[in-house]
Amino acid sequence: MRKLVINFLCFSLILMCFNRVTFAGEPNIGNGKSFDGTEQINFTNLSVNTAAGAKNTVEFWMYWNGINGQMPFSWSTGYDLYFSSNYFGFNTSEGNVLGISANELKGTWVHVTAIFSNGVPDSTNNELYINGIKQNISQVVKTTTRSKTVSSTGYISGYGDKYKFNGKLAHLRIWNRALSSEEIQASMQKNFLSGDEVGLVGSWDLTEEPQASKNFDGTKQIQLTGLKVNVASGAKNTVQFWMYWDGTEKVMPFSWSGGYDLYFVGNAFGFNTGESNVYGISSVDLKNKWVNVAAVFYNGVPDSFNAELYINGLKQTLSPLVGTTTASKSAKPQAYISGYGEKYKFKGKLANLQIWDRGLSQSEIQSNMYRSVFTNIETGLVGSWKLLEEPQVYKSFDGVTQFELTDIPVNTLQGAKNTVEFWMYWDGTNGQMPFSWATGYNLYFTSGYFGFNTLEGNVLGISASELKGTWVHVAAVFYNGVPDSTNNELYLNGVKQEISQVVKTTTLNRAVSSSAYVSGRGDKYKLNGKISQVRIWNKALTENEIQSNMYRTLSVEQTDGLIGVWNIEDDLINSNSGTVQYVYDSAGRINYITYLLD
Repeated sequence: MRKLVINFLCFSLILMCFNRVTFAGEPNIGNGKSFDGTEQINFTNLSVNTAAGAKNTVEFWMYWNGINGQMPFSWSTGYDLYFSSNYFGFNTSEGNVLGISANELKGTWVHVTAIFSNGVPDSTNNELYINGIKQNISQVVKTTTRSKTVSSTGYISGYGDKYKFNGKLAHLRIWNRALSSEEIQASMQKNFLSGDEVGLVGSWDLTEEPQASKNFDGTKQIQLTGLKVNVASGAKNTVQFWMYWDGTEKVMPFSWSGGYDLYFVGNAFGFNTGESNVYGISSVDLKNKWVNVAAVFYNGVPDSFNAELYINGLKQTLSPLVGTTTASKSAKPQAYISGYGEKYKFKGKLANLQIWDRGLSQSEIQSNMYRSVFTNIETGLVGSWKLLEEPQVYKSFDGVTQFELTDIPVNTLQGAKNTVEFWMYWDGTNGQMPFSWATGYNLYFTSGYFGFNTLEGNVLGISASELKGTWVHVAAVFYNGVPDSTNNELYLNGVKQEISQVVKTTTLNRAVSSSAYVSGRGDKYKLNGKISQVRIWNKALTENEIQSNMYRTLSVEQTDGLIGVWNIEDDLINSNSGTVQYVYDSAGRINYITYLLD
């Protein structure tokens, strides 16, 4: 077997060699978001590269209605993309366009990618792609003389109060580097991003409703723990999410553990402090539709000055609609998505929830409405939860494909514990291992059972009958020693399972190792199914931690005990002629690739 080490600088080229790119005529997310010449979305705190000579990339899908004098995107510095005199391209607030004819852009969906160079724009440093094809840009309107740079603030539709867009826009993504032509062609076809892509500043779906959501039937609940919120008296925290409410009264889409929540009762919706009260708004117009909710929780007695509620980015006028509000309440490190304790569980759908340790401004709330990826570096972001029924980004396994993980800083001490978690779709075939350590300690399907295996033809686990043909979240606590039902733990969808010796006996002393496999062990036992988001911890997670983190976006550098995140997906190298080995940096991002050729 030959080993080929591919440096990360070559990653985009290698990525595209194995990508299967097809070109569509419009975005695969419905009709996008409509703009009528008055609407605008502001973006703030963008972690772009503002250094002289640096480059940043902006990409989006666009349907333009043909009216000139419009800007689909602009930076606050007066550096933008502009339609003027039937031309389209870069503008520097000089009435100018460095670009192309716009004749072929009218009345059709096109994918636009613009590489903004910090300096005086020219046809060498600035690049414009339409439907993944690089355009030959030139000075088509007036002259370009001003040096411009990108900024941490930007606009979708217009610049300030002018030049607002008429048409539709979808799938905006901003990168703090120049994408290659291969990366651009791949990105335009990808509906979903994992969030750990190199250089990704942010991704905004720009749709009228979320692309994916989680159903709540009045019995489901997600408990959140270890939230680093601001609990100081007088401080504020913001909770933002998409909500589809079915009209059922006496339900709570979100609550803090101290009895401070958002409550539907008596045709009202708003803040509740455990006093059978609502300080808020009428709920009549919220029923059976998607709305974006942002609630600024004030640590104190909620009132119309300190507490804030936004619906679809618009600040609401609050009033005491049900009961009286007298109790002083605060955000807590523990919270619930759906209900409070065992009561008031939500009926409807929820999606894309974020918690912030500060009060967001209206412009920040409007920006976050359409944002699909948070990179864990946003100021004040406590956490982001995708809330969906099944993963959007995953890797398909065909009984041959395998990923080898190396240099994992696990705890190998005798008696220590490590946790492995991932989303899994199993096709029902026995004799398969979705995950295994190099030491022969693994998770195994055999004889209709699933659980821990030590290469003794054994399973310490559960019946696999309910796992076939469905997505489940698996969390396995591996004990370094002889596995047993006390020290080893198995969780499915956040619920601890009663494991037992269901196949043969377990006698061998096993431990985790710095190398592992996703799908099989060595050349055997490879999976038929799908795997998404593998995460490894050097400690045993609790049931509350597993439930809290199932839908949460996590980074290695900001999470205690989390030592690896692998967002494997079909759009990465897809070849069965060898083994792909990914080497990751401390943040779980691909550093370089080792490809083992047969």
